[in-house]
Order: sequence, then C-alpha cells, then structure tokens
Amino acid sequence: MPDYYTQIMPENELRNKKRHFMMAVMDIVLFSCHTLLLIFFICTQIKIMIYVNIFSVSFYGVLFILLKQNTVHTSLATWLTTVEIMAHLIFALLCLGWSCGFQLYCIGLLSILFFSSYGSDKNDAYIFHPVQASIISMLIFFSMEYYTSVNEPVYMVTFFIQKVLYTANALFIFFLVIIFSKVYSDLIRSSELKIRSEAYLDELTKLYNRRKMREIIGNFHEEAVKTGTHYCIAMFDIDNFKKINDSYGHAAGDYVLTTISKILIENCSDTAKVCRWGGEEFLFIEQYKTDNFECIDRIESIRKSIEKYPFIYEKYSFNLTVTAGVSTFSGDATIAKIIAKADENLYLGKNNGKNQIIT
Repeated sequence: MPDYYTQIMPENELRNKKRHFMMAVMDIVLFSCHTLLLIFFICTQIKIMIYVNIFSVSFYGVLFILLKQNTVHTSLATWLTTVEIMAHLIFALLCLGWSCGFQLYCIGLLSILFFSSYGSDKNDAYIFHPVQASIISMLIFFSMEYYTSVNEPVYMVTFFIQKVLYTANALFIFFLVIIFSKVYSDLIRSSELKIRSEAYLDELTKLYNRRKMREIIGNFHEEAVKTGTHYCIAMFDIDNFKKINDSYGHAAGDYVLTTISKILIENCSDTAKVCRWGGEEFLFIEQYKTDNFECIDRIESIRKSIEKYPFIYEKYSFNLTVTAGVSTFSGDATIAKIIAKADENLYLGKNNGKNQIIT
C-alpha cells in the first residue's frame, strides 16, 4: 500500500473512534433524557407519550449495547437516532402542541448530523447524508408548525407544564449544540494543525522542507536588515550518495538521509535551523552578531562528525563524507544571491576533491 494511505489511515481511524465515542455518549444522554420524560409523562398521565418513551428508552438501551459491541456502524446509528428523534418530536407535537418546545429538536439535530459526517468515508454516503437529513428536519419543523397552528393538541396541559417542558427542551438543545460544536471545532483545529505541520516537514527526515526553510530564511534576512545582525548559509551535499543506493538499495539511502539529519539537528545551536533542501542536499542557516568564525567552525564540526560516524545498515558498514558550500549575508545581498553563492561554493568543493567546506 502506498505511503500516502499509511499516513491517512490513522487519522481516519482517530476520527471514526471519536465519532463512535460521541454517538455512544449521545446514546447515554438520550437514554437518560427519555427516562426522565417517561417518569414525567407517567406522573402527568399522558398515555401516548408514555408508550412512545417506553419505546425510546428500549431503543437507546439496545443501541448502546450494539455500539459497545461494535456491531453497528456509526453512520447507521446516527440515522437510527435521527429517525427516533424525528418520530418522537412529531408525536410530542401532536400530543402537546407547539408551546412545549419539542420542535426545537429539529434545530438541535443539525449539530449531530454534521458532526457525524466529519471523517466519514465514501461508503457512509450510501447510509448517511447530513444535508438530506437536515432538509427532512426542516420540512418536519415547518409542517408541524402549520399543523399545530390549525389543530388542537391531543392533550391539553397547564401553562406551567408547558413552560417546564419548553425550558427543559431549550436547555437540552443548547447543551447539545454547545457540546457537539465544541468537539467538532476541536477536531477541525487539530486536523488543520496536523496538516499545516506536515506541509512544512520533509516526510522522510522530519526536517523542515524547502518551502518552510524559505520562510525561515526570509525571517533571518528581515531581522538581519533591521537589527544589523548577520547569518550564514551552508549547503551540504552527501558525497557519492548514488553509490550507496546502487550498492545497498534505496532503503540504505533512506537510512543515510535520516542518520545525517539527526547529526545535523544535534549540531544546531539555538540560532540555527536546518532543512532537507532536496534529494541528498541539506541547507543549514545560523545567525551571528559580529563574525562568522563560530558559524564556520560549527559547519566544519558537522562535516567531521559525519566523516567519523560509523554507518551500519543491516550487514553493511560504511563511511560517508559531505561537502558544504558556505555563504554569508553582508550589505545589500539578496536571499537569492546568498543561496546561489552557497550552491556555487558547494559545486566548487565537489569538483575539488569533496569532503570539505568552501566559503
């Protein structure tokens, strides 16, 4: 399976678990809510709603067991819950009228519908579609508003009971919308942060990629121009890297790239950054105040560390070297010219024996 899918699957699994968990929590909440309504309707002797809520309590009890055993898909559970809520509010509006507030569930239902669609796959579309369900909810709302305006409810209840039911239903809907909106926004925020982070990292080495490094260089350059500080750039290239791939395979080449990445990170100061510039090239940038001797020494130290490092991949052991071209910011030099100078010095070093730094 391609690497793309190995990366995306854990994210989808995480979303599905979150949806499954939220549906289980919602099931418990609705079970408790209908239990309280059942007690209320028994006390007020509203028989039709007693039977309706006996069914609802039984329904959510069975659904919770099925969710816990993972024998029902989250999208199917969402559809079943949606149908139950719609059926219950229709019965409640027919029996008690508009003034008790059961129509508010048509609105609160939307937060469940769209949350449950988050992270769903293509197969879910055949089972669950939030827009279709939302349209049905809207049609029920307006049709019941018209019906209750021209027809008396089956049961006439006191003004006090109407207010109690309306307040309880409104509070529950507010609670529902707040919780699901919070969870939904947190999921989106965490996904965006993950995507943004991955967009700036090289997949193999986990170093910054070229896109992010251009942004970093821009920040270094802007600060140098404003404050009078300086920075130096080193372009590293692994010597004879193609020979590693040809001799030991591309997996060995990946091992070399990740190992050199670790060496570079270990040698970074607080004012230095490093990225994989492309292929077997790495770009190192460090800020300094007065002279670049310390920066040059650090780059030389990196070169020596790689030269001495015992690379061991499976049954193979070998040594590697790198060549670096260095350039420094001075005067009114542009970023493009500084990078071009580092690249020019790199190829000068490559053509003059490799395993050296050229400034």
